[in-house]
Amino acid sequence: MNLDTAARQPFGGSGGRFYLTGYLPTYAAALFLLLLVWAGAPAWHGRPDRRIRFTTAWATASHLSLSEVVMVALAIALLAVILQPLQLALVNLAQGSWPAGLGAA
Repeated sequence: MNLDTAARQPFGGSGGRFYLTGYLPTYAAALFLLLLVWAGAPAWHGRPDRRIRFTTAWATASHLSLSEVVMVALAIALLAVILQPLQLALVNLAQGSWPAGLGAA
């Protein structure tokens, strides 16, 4: 295999499928959760009356350095690659199919 073939077929020939079914949903979910955390969504840190403020999330995101943005992007890409083999099991779990090894639902 030469470099041209490797560049045309990333991740074992899956092409753009990995990006559409693995990377983009993982990236969207991770950024959504980061946005909620930066906005103050978890109430378990001492103030249950705390409100979600998206201006706080915007202020936090705007003060990130380039290295922090790159690290977040790399962490999300790594998470997408780790979850790739588990896609069928996660879809089955989301559809209500409980793994037989864990007992009856």
